[in-house]
Amino acid sequence: MLSVSDWLKLPDVAAPTVRDESETGTIVMVAKVGFLLAIGAECGKAAIRPEHGLKGKHVLPTAMIKDGDQHLCTGYPPTSRQGS
Repeated sequence: MLSVSDWLKLPDVAAPTVRDESETGTIVMVAKVGFLLAIGAECGKAAIRPEHGLKGKHVLPTAMIKDGDQHLCTGYPPTSRQGS
């Protein structure tokens, strides 16, 4: 089972931001999505403010990314994982 500190250590997926039609994007194959439900005190200790979920828990999203024959679990979006 993942903790908030484990979730913060998950690798990021490199995908460019496309601002208009002249830029090229990247196709990322998502095999599975999930969520870690964390208690507020653990999120506060990690200095992150995720969305509120069920029964006072906080929702920390994850994505299983397919890269060839490999699967990579990542916390998503990367900007929500910037603790102090």
